[in-house]
Amino acid sequence: MWKVLTIALLLVVHTAARPAPAADWGQKRCENAWQIGTPIVTYWPGPQPVTDEFARQMAEGGWNLAWCNEKELDVAQRHGLRAQLLTGLLSPKSFAQADNRKRLGELISRVRNHPALYSYHLSDEPSTRRFPALGKLITYIRQRDPDHPSYINLCPTYAPNEMLGTKGDRVTAYREHLRQYMKIVKPSLLSYDHYQVSVYFENWSFLRFRNRV
Repeated sequence: MWKVLTIALLLVVHTAARPAPAADWGQKRCENAWQIGTPIVTYWPGPQPVTDEFARQMAEGGWNLAWCNEKELDVAQRHGLRAQLLTGLLSPKSFAQADNRKRLGELISRVRNHPALYSYHLSDEPSTRRFPALGKLITYIRQRDPDHPSYINLCPTYAPNEMLGTKGDRVTAYREHLRQYMKIVKPSLLSYDHYQVSVYFENWSFLRFRNRV
């Protein structure tokens, strides 16, 4: 029996217009029409390939967004899952190379009409230093496929300044981090980490230690 770590995410639609609600997964083919649709329930995948058995267990367990490579999109579709595309081509470092940009464009052309595709995964917890490159990559993807969002997961509010790439107290640094993200990257949605369960047990460990002092 496989095990996964469920990630609590806050997702907020950020579009220029508010079109009528789309059917099914929230995908409707017109410019700026993407909506979140059914709430996202996903997991951190690790090295687990999306096989039929894995996808079946996902669907039975209530997860509805799988992390897939191109070949696994059909597996996700067979089990009624949405797919978040994972590939090394979806990174600023790869995008900086002309040959890889061409390969990425060809990949988008192949997958953008696949019924299981939901989003493109770009980055996890980037600092502000990476925002300009991520903004260019999102623009490139959006021009070729406006119907599917690019996914970036932000740091939690308690991330240190070195990780955020901003200065000031916790509130000031995080607000500046978000301001730059919205201005430079221009995302279709907002997502951030918050490991509330781990923080809960960390607090208990502090209290238990103090009771022994």
